[in-house]
Amino acid sequence: MGLYDTIVFPTPIPCEKCGKAIESTQTKAFGNFLKTYHIGDVIETPLVSGVLKESLYCDTCHNLEQFVYVVIFKGILIAIEKDEAAAHRAMHQFGKGDLYLFYIDLYKEKEEWRRKFRSLETLLESYIDYLKMSEDERSRLDSHPLGALQFFNIKECLEHTEIVAILECLLQKGSRGEGIFL
Repeated sequence: MGLYDTIVFPTPIPCEKCGKAIESTQTKAFGNFLKTYHIGDVIETPLVSGVLKESLYCDTCHNLEQFVYVVIFKGILIAIEKDEAAAHRAMHQFGKGDLYLFYIDLYKEKEEWRRKFRSLETLLESYIDYLKMSEDERSRLDSHPLGALQFFNIKECLEHTEIVAILECLLQKGSRGEGIFL
């Protein structure tokens, strides 16, 4: 069977036989890294620019006779079309302005992830400080209505052993003065 990469469609494509919405397809044409790709993603493939024909599979009626055309321009997944002519038009009409718009979207996504990471990092640093407190200090903080709420979500997450292991590692790094910045 092997490893496949997944291409997620911007809008589901209805199966021609039963009408069920098909949301993605799998391919071996890329790097076979079990990655999921969306429009605007950089593709790990030797194909720099071109159109790939990929079959669709409907898990309801098991239809394999429907195809999509995946458009790659300079290593970027730029379009998924239902017919080959439209795919070639999409590739030839793609310009620097379109590339700029992809970049802006990618930059916004990166900044959102950075913001989420910084929020998590701040919460973990605060929680590490909380864990370093004496029992008396912790119980005083826990008895205060806002103090108890500060770590409510993270305490629930601590039931998962992977998170506990990460926190212990971060606590050790913090005690050595290394900080927890990744």
